[in-house]
Amino acid sequence: MRLVLNIEDHRINFFLELLNSLDFVAIEKDAPELTLAEKQFIDNRLLHHAQNKDKSILWSDLKLQLENE
Repeated sequence: MRLVLNIEDHRINFFLELLNSLDFVAIEKDAPELTLAEKQFIDNRLLHHAQNKDKSILWSDLKLQLENE
């Protein structure tokens, strides 16, 4: 089973402490936390994509183009 929680940033530490106190919970961090600059970059790219959907290309189409070059 997989459980996904959407927790506000300012409440993360509280929930992690609470979960760590339970003997049947294992917390795994798959990746390091993103920096503020990385989060802002991603937000900007998502905004750009949302504003320019007509210029998007499917990954499968791009892959074919690159393979044919």
